[in-house]
Amino acid sequence: AFLMLALAFYIFARILNNYLYWALWALYFVILSLYFRKNIIILVIASLFANFCIIQSSLHYYHNNVVIQNTNFQTIKIENLEAEIKNSNKKVLVDFYADWCVECKINERDFLNNPKYSNYLKDFNLLKIDITNYGEKEKELFKKLDLVAPPVILFYPAGGNYLSPERKIVGALKNQVFGDN
Repeated sequence: AFLMLALAFYIFARILNNYLYWALWALYFVILSLYFRKNIIILVIASLFANFCIIQSSLHYYHNNVVIQNTNFQTIKIENLEAEIKNSNKKVLVDFYADWCVECKINERDFLNNPKYSNYLKDFNLLKIDITNYGEKEKELFKKLDLVAPPVILFYPAGGNYLSPERKIVGALKNQVFGDN
């Protein structure tokens, strides 16, 4: 039962906040230590892991709630995309996301709202387009841009043509740095 619970935590790690993830591991090790309280070695080891997880959870909670997040993204409608890009005096970054897209949430958490990349992102007009309700307009635009599904990040020059992005990033940004794409 403990192994199955550990496997469930591991699987859900991609969609949980880091502090919640570590808090669940701390709870797991507290329960494990209580269950094996008669075996002093397992009790000590599980207690140490629980303390480690509590510290990790606290650090992640602090980082997520105290570190300034990048809130400069402007959510726009698909109909306004062409005008926003054409009228921009700065380079444009367009993030296509959907509420049901797990990789979109990971990209947002780890890259788009990460202060580590704010220096790079400050040079852009940051736009978001919600394609949660993937309808005809979204299908037509994705066909024109030769895209399949989110997550997609497009880079445009200032005053560019919305059908000709300079660069496309499709999928997760896990090991990529914006400036290297």
